[in-house]
Amino acid sequence: MSVPKVCVLMSTYNGEKFLRQQLESVLNQQGVVVELHIRDDGSQDSTVNILNEFSYEHSNISYYSGEKNLGPCGSFFELMCAEHDADFYALSDQDDVWDKDKLLCAVNKLKLLPQDKPALYHSNLRIVDSNENFIRISHAHPKALGAEYSYLAESLVTGCTAVYNKALAKIIADIKPKKFSMHDTWLYMVASIFGNVIYDFEPHINYRQHGANVIGARKTRFGLESLKREFKKYFNWNDQHSFFNAQILKDQFGDLLNKETNQKLDELINYKNSFASTFRLAADKDFDSENLYRRIRFKIKVLLRNI
Repeated sequence: MSVPKVCVLMSTYNGEKFLRQQLESVLNQQGVVVELHIRDDGSQDSTVNILNEFSYEHSNISYYSGEKNLGPCGSFFELMCAEHDADFYALSDQDDVWDKDKLLCAVNKLKLLPQDKPALYHSNLRIVDSNENFIRISHAHPKALGAEYSYLAESLVTGCTAVYNKALAKIIADIKPKKFSMHDTWLYMVASIFGNVIYDFEPHINYRQHGANVIGARKTRFGLESLKREFKKYFNWNDQHSFFNAQILKDQFGDLLNKETNQKLDELINYKNSFASTFRLAADKDFDSENLYRRIRFKIKVLLRNI
C-alpha cells in the first residue's frame, strides 16, 4: 500500500476557542495523507469564519454548514454516511490536540488485519485541562477483552480516538440507524458484530476538558463529584441505552446475525418482561466486562431495570 489516505470527519459547534489548534494538529499528521471533512452544526460564534479561513488555505479541508442543529450524534452520522473515498476513516472533536503520529499508529495496527473485514481502532487518552496541563491518563491499566457480548452492555470507544477501515465505513454508510445513543457506540457495536476491534493502551491525543464539553471525562477517578455522577447513572431512567440500542441492532441487522447473537439481543430486549428474564440477564456472564466495577454496575442496573 502506498501512503495511506485517511478521511478525518469533524463536527463543529461554537468551537472558536480551541478549533485552530486542533485543525493544525490534524494537518500536522505524519506518514499519512489527510483529507479533512467538517460539518458545522449551527455555530453562532466565529467557528465558520475559522473554517472558511482554513479551507481557503488548505485544499485538503472542506466544510459545510448543516441545515439544522443535529447535536453531536446526528451531525457525525451525517458525515459518516456521506461518500468519502479513503483507505481509512477517523473521527475528530473540535477541541483536542493530536500527537503527530496519532493516525499513523492507528493505521499501522489496522493494516495488520484483513482489509475486507470491518475493523475499528481506538486508544487511551491523556486528559488535560483547557491549557493542556496534564491531569491523568484515562485508563490506568491495559484493557483485556471482556466476555463475548460485553460490547452490548457498554461501549468502550471514545469517538475522538476512533479510526476504522473501508469495510466498516461501507456498512456504516449503507445501514444508518434511525436513532441511536451515540455515533461512536454504533461504530463499536457494528465492528464488534461483524469484524474486529483493536485497543491501543498508549494515548496519542490530549483530550481537553474545559467545562463546555458536550461529553467528557472525569478529571479525577475518585472523589465526591465522581461518586455523585456515578450514583446518578443508576437512577437516570432516560439512560437506558443498552436496551434501546439492542432493539435498533435487532431491527437493522437481525436477518444478518447468527442465532446466538440474535438470542443475546432478545435477552436484552425482553429482560423487563418478567423477574425471571431480569435475573437471567443479570446472571449471564456473556455480558461481563473485564472491569469488576463495570460488571457490578451493569448487573445492578439490570436488577433496577434501567439499562
